[in-house]
Amino acid sequence: MFHRNLLAFVGVLMLSLTSVGCGGAGAGGLAEQRALWVQKNVSSYRYELRQICFCHDSGVPYEIRVQDGAIVEVKNKTTGEVIDSSHFGAYLTIEGLFNKIQDAVDRDAYKLEVSYDPAYGFPASASIDYIEHAVDEEYGFRASALAPLP
Repeated sequence: MFHRNLLAFVGVLMLSLTSVGCGGAGAGGLAEQRALWVQKNVSSYRYELRQICFCHDSGVPYEIRVQDGAIVEVKNKTTGEVIDSSHFGAYLTIEGLFNKIQDAVDRDAYKLEVSYDPAYGFPASASIDYIEHAVDEEYGFRASALAPLP
């Protein structure tokens, strides 16, 4: 399990197309991509999210369904299990992904690498290392298969 999670984390690092440095260097690209996302005016959608962290479900693919900006369903794509709504706080909307990156910029993360979807501007992958020599505080994600919903 650990090796699979490590490989998934390395995969996020390798998929990063745009490196965002600490402090102000990351804010410019983030703002432009968020503006593109806002311009697309997509408030209801589904997408696949894999969070890479030192947690029990690292690397597991989840389908996130969002209606009018709020999560309405989370499904484990491996098992088909629908997650109880009391646990929705552990998952992120696209806006939540942007907020996670902004938080890393605001906290002056030691390392931040982000790639964005070229069509919609949403963060497609991110790797965040908040503290240079700390262990287990790293976080990453891969977001894909975005489909707008009516």
